[in-house]
Amino acid sequence: VVEKAIGEGFNSYYIKVTLKEGTQLKSARMYLVFHKIEEMGGEIVKTVPPVEDIEEEKFDLDVDMIVIIKKDKEDLVRAITSISDIDRVIIKDFLPKTPSVKEKPEEVKEEVKIEEKTVEERKTKKKLTQTVRVDIDKLDTLMNLMGELVIARSRIVDTLKKYNIKEVDESLAQLSRITLDLQNIVMKVRMVPIAFVFNRFPRMVRDLSKKMGKEVNFIIKGEETELDRTFVEEIGEPILHLLRNAIDHGIESKEERIAKGKPPIGTIVLSARHEGNNVVIEVQDDGRGMDRDKIVKRAIEMGLIDELKASTLPDERVFEFLFTPGFSTKEDVSEVSGRGVGMDVVKNVVESLNGSVSIESQKDVGTKVTIRLPLTLAIIQALLVKVNNYVYAIPIANIDSTLMVSKDDIQTVQDKEVIVIRGEVIPIYKLWEVLEIPHETEGGAMNTVIIRIGNRKYGLVVDKLLGQEDIVIKSLGKIFSDVKEFSGAAILGDGSIALILDISSIG
Repeated sequence: VVEKAIGEGFNSYYIKVTLKEGTQLKSARMYLVFHKIEEMGGEIVKTVPPVEDIEEEKFDLDVDMIVIIKKDKEDLVRAITSISDIDRVIIKDFLPKTPSVKEKPEEVKEEVKIEEKTVEERKTKKKLTQTVRVDIDKLDTLMNLMGELVIARSRIVDTLKKYNIKEVDESLAQLSRITLDLQNIVMKVRMVPIAFVFNRFPRMVRDLSKKMGKEVNFIIKGEETELDRTFVEEIGEPILHLLRNAIDHGIESKEERIAKGKPPIGTIVLSARHEGNNVVIEVQDDGRGMDRDKIVKRAIEMGLIDELKASTLPDERVFEFLFTPGFSTKEDVSEVSGRGVGMDVVKNVVESLNGSVSIESQKDVGTKVTIRLPLTLAIIQALLVKVNNYVYAIPIANIDSTLMVSKDDIQTVQDKEVIVIRGEVIPIYKLWEVLEIPHETEGGAMNTVIIRIGNRKYGLVVDKLLGQEDIVIKSLGKIFSDVKEFSGAAILGDGSIALILDISSIG
């Protein structure tokens, strides 16, 4: 294989990749290395240890491999070292006469050892002092203590503001900077690559598509994207539901695709990326798309909406019916789907993580489901608002803008109040009406927060905007588990409590 590749103009390299001491999820890191090489047009001919052992993490820190690729050594080193937790990369030309990797070539290994010996000794000694293993419970404790520090800082800032002591302003600013840096470091320590979740799906997609007699090209993008380990433990099941739906509902049979003028092999793309303070996960297919008429018909049958209102609903609102428990447009129940469970599970899990999920679809073109998650569940930036004497917190990540709205700006469409912003019709809700709080009749212009959830927007009218603040999310406990309007609570700088609004349950 190597001789043939060299004859066709490829380079042949022996590569040794060494992970940092104490690296968590070693198999996930090596998967990123393999994927990076394949992305660059390379082929991995051999690895030591074998791929099966790497997947089961039956190796220490080193992996040897033979790679054929047209890229040069410098490009490979840059690409591989860009992956986190890679300590060292050694690349040598590999000639066909060189003993195979399987035999652990003494000449190559000896040469590497001689060149790296003194550096290796220095690095080993240095690594012993730089890397430690930490129990995950201790990281949770560290995050909780970080939260208490944020609360304490807010209280100090709030107290000193009352006395207007300018001499302490610089010290407070420094304290805020240090706290923010510490907060970011603690968050990064808890981060793991989403490859840890994504790695389990290629086999499932292959087996399920084969079982259903469909051909699917499964593409994974952005597996190096990092997110809080709490999400890694929870988000696997929702993604599994979405992939099963894409294979069963979305991708057509080969004959049907050919009849529609599509490639016979369907494509499903699972991707992840950072977007602001969010992690965005998308499952997209080029299948049959969603039938709006079928969804509306089923929604009317279930009493979710009447026929008159259904005709005026935009597509994104129609697709939201799919998240209703028991909702299914499939007439036959299969082993995979049709029972009316799945999408509601996706929504419940995502919203329990303070995230949102939305659907875009076009008939005979395909469907894209987007999950947005905050970077962390513990500490968030929030806008504090006031209604009467009550203070509420709205996550900044879900705020599109704030503006003043007069009574004249409000229109009524189908018994719902809306405003028009730059040609876009946006429904508005008065927070006191949503929470059923007694309130005097409003007069003049009203403070309005425009909320964005996926592709959907709505306005939330409040009495006053108090400003932005870092808050620590505290659970409301089982007693308030049925109160859907709130996702948690926060202790403010003055010691008072602010309830955190669950913005997905309001609009």
